[in-house]
Order: sequence, then C-alpha cells, then structure tokens
Amino acid sequence: MSNTKHVRACAFACVFGALALGLGLGLAKAQGSDQQPSFPDVKTSYLKTGEFIAPDRPSRVRVGLSKDQVRLQLGNPHFAEGIAGVSQWDYAFNFYGGKGTEHVTCQMQVRFDKTDGDYRVAATNWNSADCAARALASASPNGVPALPTNGGSR
Repeated sequence: MSNTKHVRACAFACVFGALALGLGLGLAKAQGSDQQPSFPDVKTSYLKTGEFIAPDRPSRVRVGLSKDQVRLQLGNPHFAEGIAGVSQWDYAFNFYGGKGTEHVTCQMQVRFDKTDGDYRVAATNWNSADCAARALASASPNGVPALPTNGGSR
C-alpha cells in the first residue's frame, strides 16, 4: 500500500473511531442511572390530562415484567413514544385527594431493558416523591408489597 493510501486509511480509522467513541459516550450519559428521569409535558399526552385508574395498578408493575404484562396493568403508554422497539413508556395518572373530586395528576415512567430479544421492566420512576408516596399508599394490603422508594424512584 502506498503512503498516501496508508495515511488516508489511518485518518479514516481515526475519524470513525472518534465518532464511534463519542456516540458511545453520549448514549452512556443519556442512559446513566445517576440522571433524573425526564417527563413529558402532560398536555402532550393524547389524553391531555391524567387517567383515573384503580389506585393499586401502578404498584403491580415490577422489575422483570414484560411489556404485555405492563399493558395489562396500566394500559398503553399515554404519550407518542410508541409500543414496540422503545425502552421507555410514560403515563399520567390521576389520584383522588380525599376531598370530593379533588385530585392530583402524577406521572409514572416505566423503563425497559432488552434481554434475549424481550423487553423487561428495569425500573419505574415517579415525577415527584409525593406521587411515589401516593402510589405506594394505594397498594393493596393483601397484594405484593411495594418496593422501597428513593426520591420518587422505585
């Protein structure tokens, strides 16, 4: 190989390697566990507000469940993220506050990891510690115990 071709090949390899490294670092940072989850604006949901569901439903979503199992508990995701081939679903739920029709809208995020070709729940997050506490308080006392929270995450 001539020097010119060798130099071009090395330059191409260096540029390609730098791009691949940069992309890899960017993905690792975006998916890092030390980042706080980002929630979409509730008004961008197809519901334009939260959905009233049985209060114990969110607490039934556990690490390791499949997407189909999550859909049985929570329904389809409420935003435009889609169902197949995505690793995050977002929901907006309404919880009654105990005074007539007074309610609060909380957002729940379900994050999936793909293992052996199947997406499984890796984590769930709430948009606030208050929402996480409401969801945990709503868990059925004779059901599966709620997982501990960590600043709105579980």
